[in-house]
Parts: sequence; structure tokens; C-alpha cells
Amino acid sequence: MITISLRDFALTGRFGPVGLGMHKDEVMAHLGKPDGINRFGSASAGLNYAWYEFFYAPKAGQTITGIQNDHLLLRRHHGRRMIKWQEEAVCFENDHFLIETWFLKPGRDITYAQVIAHLQREGISFEEKFDQYSGWKICFASGVYLDFSYAFDTDREEDPPSEKPFLVLNGMRLFGS
Repeated sequence: MITISLRDFALTGRFGPVGLGMHKDEVMAHLGKPDGINRFGSASAGLNYAWYEFFYAPKAGQTITGIQNDHLLLRRHHGRRMIKWQEEAVCFENDHFLIETWFLKPGRDITYAQVIAHLQREGISFEEKFDQYSGWKICFASGVYLDFSYAFDTDREEDPPSEKPFLVLNGMRLFGS
């Protein structure tokens, strides 16, 4: 069984033995049969292992162009059922691999400030960026980035991150050009 470290993914851009540009069949050889395959029209599809998604173009070589988990946010108002769902989305395991979750703690949200503090304690280099469409991101030299969402509705998208007490980790993503 392979252990896939989310820390290593963030720092290297490799999801264990899997990387961008690899054929989808190679991904399945390493990670096993996916839980599902999403088809997003003729231009895009994705292998799903819980919410760890591996995107490829079905008609253009079927090589991996993106890796993400965009289900890291716990919606508190859904109670115990949602906690169990988030745990499965973060702590995925099958017969081929398991996830080493790094600082992710299933059952609770992680705020922007908590992520920054954790990265600083580990001495990990990162850059904070604001995108008008996707908001605040923490970006690593590997190309992997963490994105954030509000736990509650708010209109204060342009506030600096230090003024965002409800901004919590939503996704970990890597997309090629």
C-alpha cells in the first residue's frame, strides 16, 4: 500500500507516484480503480477517489491535467453526517493507497490564519495571492495552491486575510498550463 502525503503533494506537485502529464491508465495502475469517473462534456473528465479528483481530456491523449480535492470545508450546520462525509473526503483509503493528511483535521474547519501559522512553524515557503474570481490563495513553488471560502455568507471578499475570521480551507489544487 502506498502512503500519499498531502505535505509532499503541496511541496512537489506529485500525488505520491502520480503527476501531471501521466496517462489516466497509469494513474489507475498506481491508485486502483476509481470510485467514479465524471464526464464534464466532451472536453474534460475526471477520475474520482472520494473527492481526490484527477482531470484529463478524453479526446486529447487522456493525460492528467489537474489534481484537486475541493471538499475540505466542513459545513457545520449539517451536523454529524457532514463530519463523517468530510472525514471520508479527506482521509480516503482503498486497497492501493491511503492519505496522510498533514495538518488537515477531519471534523473541523481550518482557518486561513491557522494554515499560515502551521506553514510558518514548519518553515515552508509560500506566497499569498488574491484573485478576483477565486479569492485568497496560498501558493507553493510546486504550483499547488490552497484556496479558501467563507464558512458563512459575507460580502467582504476584498478584505485582507487577517480580517477574514470566517475564511476556511476549501481546496488543494494543481493544474497544468
